[in-house]
Amino acid sequence: PLSQTPSSRALPDTRIGIVGYKNALPLTRHLDQPNLSLRHGHPSEVASWLQEGEVDVALLPVAALLSDLVAGRSESDFRVIPDLAIGCDGPVDSVFIAAETPPEEWTHILLDGVSRTSVCLSRLLLQRGPLSERVSSSLQFLEVDAETGVESARGTHATVVIGDRALDLPERLTHRIDLGLAWKEWTGLPFVFAVWTGRVGLDPRVVEQIRTAGFQGIQDLRKGHLDSELTEEARHYLHKRIRYELDDAATMGLLRFASLAHREGLVASPHFSLFEPSHSIQTAHSESRSALQDLLTGELEIDTLIHLAERCPLLELWAAAGLENLPERSVSYQAQLPSPTSTTAMLALDGLG
Repeated sequence: PLSQTPSSRALPDTRIGIVGYKNALPLTRHLDQPNLSLRHGHPSEVASWLQEGEVDVALLPVAALLSDLVAGRSESDFRVIPDLAIGCDGPVDSVFIAAETPPEEWTHILLDGVSRTSVCLSRLLLQRGPLSERVSSSLQFLEVDAETGVESARGTHATVVIGDRALDLPERLTHRIDLGLAWKEWTGLPFVFAVWTGRVGLDPRVVEQIRTAGFQGIQDLRKGHLDSELTEEARHYLHKRIRYELDDAATMGLLRFASLAHREGLVASPHFSLFEPSHSIQTAHSESRSALQDLLTGELEIDTLIHLAERCPLLELWAAAGLENLPERSVSYQAQLPSPTSTTAMLALDGLG
């Protein structure tokens, strides 16, 4: 609970950039604290604020984490706060490619720049993923002004649309591809749209303050405490469509996206780093830490690696071992994924696999 965090008067003043969408509500509702200054904007604005130093922490689109923040500086200048994210594990209902005509007839995709992550995911699915088999090889991508894509999507021009606008699309856009569902069907993994990201040197107590606030907001949602503030549609959306855990499965989905997008030239780097874990995590996984260090020197037996992959929390192991440079190693393995068809998928990720 928030009452167990250090006194907010003892904490440093911290500027936080927040995407003003409904799906951010559980992660942000408890951030109204004296030392925290909140600034709301759309995803690309928030990314720019963090890059330019106008905020210290941001609920950041992952494409900005993998591109904008590494431009002209070390990737280690920024780190991700563990455990929390905005993502999905199947249909998300708020990120679409929408059009009046089916994909086979599309000539242009309108990209309005509001979310680099959704744009990258769209291009990945269309250029390399399953949608590539349904669209013309001459399909063109056009950048348009922010939040103008829906109005301009006519005839064979489709648009990427996200956020609250995607929850209220005009009826004429009858052909809609839910990008969360398309990703899940392709990879068998959750997709992560945004994570809390801050500058290295951020006070660890502020990191914990943000994590604690997020956990309490998620608990509020699950207990129904937010229901009176939401429409029926919004309740269904937050309860059934949005996934807030940055757990093992979500981390694997993020690493998979980073690797594929980097290979397609859509992001600048497939790497990201986490803020250091708490002392309790470091202590609890001392044995795993040693085993993972052996992995870096090539001394880890495959049976031990499989044991770690099956039984140990990925994020905690990664952070506890201090593996910021682990993505330089490339690991490929067969993994049984929890998909409706129970197919075996090959994960070839730059990073943890």
